[in-house]
Amino acid sequence: MSLWFKEKAVQKIIVVLFVLALSTGFGTKEALAYYTYNCSDDSYTCQGVVLAPGSYGAQTRSIYVKQGTQIEFSYVSAYYPTSEIVNSTTVSLVHLYDGVVSSDVVVPPSRGGGGYYIAAKTGWYTLDLVCGTGGDAGCEGDGYLKAALEP
Repeated sequence: MSLWFKEKAVQKIIVVLFVLALSTGFGTKEALAYYTYNCSDDSYTCQGVVLAPGSYGAQTRSIYVKQGTQIEFSYVSAYYPTSEIVNSTTVSLVHLYDGVVSSDVVVPPSRGGGGYYIAAKTGWYTLDLVCGTGGDAGCEGDGYLKAALEP
């Protein structure tokens, strides 16, 4: 095989790897969410979640938070005024062992919900999104969970 063919093969491999990296979110902290937030600040630990059309629920990966740290959580509905289906979404901050520690219900046409919570215990926290009625189309939107890293 000539050098020219080898160079072309390497170029194609690089392009494929680059496209895969961009499409999978490799190297970013934004996860897959696209409506509401930016997790690029390195002073926070942050996880995103997408509630895709047709799904009944989703959750972030867990983040480890020390007692007394403020946790911010949010959800924004992708509700469209022309939509015939109006489903509520329950947005819950969940501690691994204690269960739900804070919850909010988003009912369209309201755009979102969430809030702040001071961690009562050190531990793992997740953001759960649950579609309220389980209809055919489900709910749609995205959210995030973030907390400051220790200095």
